[in-house]
Amino acid sequence: MALAPSSSEILKDKLPPFAPIYNQTEYITKIKQEAGDSYVIDLGEILKNIQKNIFITGQTTTGQALEPTMDMKP
Repeated sequence: MALAPSSSEILKDKLPPFAPIYNQTEYITKIKQEAGDSYVIDLGEILKNIQKNIFITGQTTTGQALEPTMDMKP
């Protein structure tokens, strides 16, 4: 079974200050301990490592695209 946390867990540094966050990493760790490492794959660490290379674009309320926060090079 593969378990992946939501984007709020992966991108904690992008959330507003004092945003309420449930600790999904802790929850996934407890599931791994109960089910056994051979049955559970934690995708959280993988996603946290690759998110550094992905930029997020958004849209303003008027529909205009925001500029990427990172300069991506091939």
